[in-house]
Amino acid sequence: MLDNQGRLGLREAKKREVRRTIVTAALALFEERGFEGTTMEEIAAAANVSRPTVFNYFSQKEAILPIAWNQLALDQLGTQLEAGVPGDADRPLELLRRFLVGLGDAFAGHPETARAFFVHHVQAGSLRRRAHGLRGRDREQAAESSDAPESPAPPEATGEGQELKARIDHHLMTLLARAQHLGQVRSDYDPAELLGLLIPGLWASTIGPWLWGRRGDQPLAVVIARHLDFFLHGLCGEAPGAATEGLSGLA
Repeated sequence: MLDNQGRLGLREAKKREVRRTIVTAALALFEERGFEGTTMEEIAAAANVSRPTVFNYFSQKEAILPIAWNQLALDQLGTQLEAGVPGDADRPLELLRRFLVGLGDAFAGHPETARAFFVHHVQAGSLRRRAHGLRGRDREQAAESSDAPESPAPPEATGEGQELKARIDHHLMTLLARAQHLGQVRSDYDPAELLGLLIPGLWASTIGPWLWGRRGDQPLAVVIARHLDFFLHGLCGEAPGAATEGLSGLA
């Protein structure tokens, strides 16, 4: 995980170890039985901890999902995060592509967990933001409507989860800033703004449709690389061919 145990107290290190054990058990059960078919009691048994211990770390099953996603991302991309971005990198967009494809691979390897994460956090988050903008009676009607979440959307990841998200965002913004410095990306947008435009659109057009079979039998890595190429070069840009370079063996 993210922890540097030389800097963490023993208590915090132990808490992170228990949390990781619970999440690892949950991931295996989600893939075996599906998210809806897994109970907190089963997660506790698989993690060899008590039911109260699980609830001490996660107030509800849905709250496991963002931490599970963080864990998958770190397992897949921890080495790249630790290496950082070389100050003399001359192909930052290729590094960006590899990193985002790696995030996609983390999803692709755990489709049941990814599908649940998408439903309970991505889609539920959109509904929550929409409902937040309503007022008075309209808000009450929205809460009762058939397309609203059956239960309150789970809280965003805190603590360790936010720490990892901040590291990923920093890594991607550093790559975008390096690309701006080299004249490879437009410089009239702040790197944080570029990232805010890129990631939601990329995920919405790739991971969600892929999870529900709307991208045929293409590997998710190929889908992400192709769409990333479009986002980077647009309708009028010349396709560089780099989006599928090195990925032909995945098709």
